[in-house]
Amino acid sequence: MKDKNGLSLIDWWVVVPVAVILIPLIIYGFVTPSGLESLANAVFSFSIDKFGAIMLFGPFLLVIFCIGIMFTKWGNIKIGGEDAEPEMNRFSWFSIALTTCIGIGLVYYGTYEPLNFFVNTPEFLGIESGSAQAAESWGYIFMHWLITPYSLYTAGGLCLTIMVHNARRKDKYSSGMFPLFGDKVDGRVGSIIDAFALLVTFGGLCASIGVAALQLTGGAGYITGNDFSTNAAYIVVIAAVTILCLFTTTTGLKKGMMLISKINVYLFFALLLGVFVLGHTTFQMDSMTNALGYYLDRFVKISLYTEPAFKTGWVGNWTIFFNAWYLVCTPVFGTFLVKLARGRTIREFIAVNLIGPSIFIFLWFGAFGSEAIFVQMNGIGDLAGALETYGASVANFALADYLPLGAFFKIGGLIAVFLSFATCVQSQILAVADSCTVLGAESSSPVSLRIFWGVISGALGLVVLLAGGYNSLQSILVALGPIALVLMLMSAVAFIKSLRERGKYDLTLKDKEEAVSAGE
Repeated sequence: MKDKNGLSLIDWWVVVPVAVILIPLIIYGFVTPSGLESLANAVFSFSIDKFGAIMLFGPFLLVIFCIGIMFTKWGNIKIGGEDAEPEMNRFSWFSIALTTCIGIGLVYYGTYEPLNFFVNTPEFLGIESGSAQAAESWGYIFMHWLITPYSLYTAGGLCLTIMVHNARRKDKYSSGMFPLFGDKVDGRVGSIIDAFALLVTFGGLCASIGVAALQLTGGAGYITGNDFSTNAAYIVVIAAVTILCLFTTTTGLKKGMMLISKINVYLFFALLLGVFVLGHTTFQMDSMTNALGYYLDRFVKISLYTEPAFKTGWVGNWTIFFNAWYLVCTPVFGTFLVKLARGRTIREFIAVNLIGPSIFIFLWFGAFGSEAIFVQMNGIGDLAGALETYGASVANFALADYLPLGAFFKIGGLIAVFLSFATCVQSQILAVADSCTVLGAESSSPVSLRIFWGVISGALGLVVLLAGGYNSLQSILVALGPIALVLMLMSAVAFIKSLRERGKYDLTLKDKEEAVSAGE
């Protein structure tokens, strides 16, 4: 049973090593921000130089793994057993998957990245920036947002589903490694795996908090005409959202997160429909269709392109950065998505978590990105100038100046970022706290542990933001990416082993056999 404080259920072999690394790092960052910035930049350069290629090839393999599983006979396996029933409808499931995993990125990058690609086209493409060819080539950035990210998130959850729901192992990241290490995952080996997973998770949390803070302060400043891109503003925003998330974690998964996610996804649909109807609809449709064709036609090439001769740094600053961001989020998002998987087939799990969000992201980037390119290309407005003056975080709000009902898009965009921020951080705090308990279950996670990691998350995001801003966020992610990739590849191997030897691991099959025998 759970004791009064729940402290006896904490796996200290997971908590202590990670805390020993993060707390001194946070203190060092607050005391010497420039020192942390220099360290982050050095680690970034080393990681790109030594691990850049595997940070492209590894995620590519995981995309193939995730999609491939969907079309095998294993896709029919029901998570939790044949009698298991889903705990929520598909729309609620989709809402949580979309807003929890990538909602922050939609508003920040949906307008900015296509526009930036158009006005600062990578040199290795041999295309003049701002040209018609550049406008027709922005589909390159779908590499960062469509199949790859949600394949990684889905794979992260997929590798745990059978072990948690069918093999009835603990709801912890290490449980996915049970087919490789056996009962050792219940001891120190499992704690080591969970500690590494927890460490990389904080890279994702740090980036999400940092990007959301940049978006909220930059957007609010642009709307009001004030400069909120200050350290004081970052502290206020991160503190406010952290406190909100700590409060909502006490309401549980379904009560708090489902409500916020539904409101957020309705707002996303309203913003998307608004820009599609009120913007230059025909150009958006033509542009997004062309961009999708560009992406699909060159998927393998751009997935593995390392620019070995050009060395412009674009692939490292963009593609490898995004791959690292998604990889470091896979342990926590994977563990979280498993909570929603019971009663679904493996094929359905992949379809809802991968295909659904990918379609929505395609429409979002297609509408907002195409509209921004049209405004810039036809001289309707100087969005590139706004980016240069105010920074990347204002792209979505600057575009609203050239749309009917601009106030709706500005205020709606801010609310969407805030809700996504809250949903993302809340889900990650819950998953992080659960992963640090002996049982690995939500009910076993003491409130004190959630508060502890919530404070650590907010402090880490703040200190990295103060020590170099966006560039330091990139550095932290790219440094942790290779560790996350190793964990994911091991999990994928373990998952395939569990399917090939399903009779050994799937206890629901034994239950069925016993029921049949009893009936006879």
